[in-house]
Amino acid sequence: MDIVLYIPVERYDDLLKKIKVKSREYILMKDAIVNRDQGVVEIPCEMETAKQFLEFANFLDPEAAASIKKSIIRQRAI
Repeated sequence: MDIVLYIPVERYDDLLKKIKVKSREYILMKDAIVNRDQGVVEIPCEMETAKQFLEFANFLDPEAAASIKKSIIRQRAI
């Protein structure tokens, strides 16, 4: 794991409803750590997977994509 993507729970729920169950994006999201008390979902993954997931999210949910992009930028700076 290179990175952890952070997505608000609401965006996660909406995005999860829009993707096919057999897709790799769905599998990635189902393996996420959902913390409803804090209102955030953590998705650990490799940087290349994060970039691909960002492209995918751009088409389905621009707000979720914005959160993913912020996660990538913040963790690249570390």
